[in-house]
Amino acid sequence: MNRAAIIIGSPPGTDSQFVQESVLLEEYLDKFHFDSNFFSSEKNTEIYSRLAVTRGIRYFHDIVPMHLEALFFIGQFNSGLIESGIQTIVNEFYSLKKPIAFIGKAVFIATDLITNPILSAGLWPQHILLLEKKGAVVRQANYDDVVVDTINNLYSTPGFNEKASISEAAQGIEKIVSYIHESLSKNDLKN
Repeated sequence: MNRAAIIIGSPPGTDSQFVQESVLLEEYLDKFHFDSNFFSSEKNTEIYSRLAVTRGIRYFHDIVPMHLEALFFIGQFNSGLIESGIQTIVNEFYSLKKPIAFIGKAVFIATDLITNPILSAGLWPQHILLLEKKGAVVRQANYDDVVVDTINNLYSTPGFNEKASISEAAQGIEKIVSYIHESLSKNDLKN
């Protein structure tokens, strides 16, 4: 069974899309037999305990990259205000060549964590421009598309960024989990 950590961003107020993306991600990780846990900064764990995420929230400093196969980011993060512990975790995943995924609005912190990533930005011109200004190579993507940066081992999907319905956003979330599962399966065959 593959193990994954899901780092969730700051609470976006009453953003039901965030909760839906979290539940969908949890559902598809289960479908593809991932053992997963949600993580956040210490200040957010109490807030998130009230959300519809069934596994509870742990402090992100508990993440041990060498014991995991994949890392997912979901929710909204404050660009430029990334805690150093998150940068350390991403650096470790990156050095171990393990997949890192960004779903929905989480894509906007990728440029704070990785140099020159290739990312999805949905179809909104303002999102594309913002990411390009921060050094990303942007691929326009529909709600059900996944952009794969093979150089950096990054995966991204717009999620609800395209004002998609729940079932439409679910397609991209399922696909990103499927792609990472396939990638990990291929690596297992090589070893």
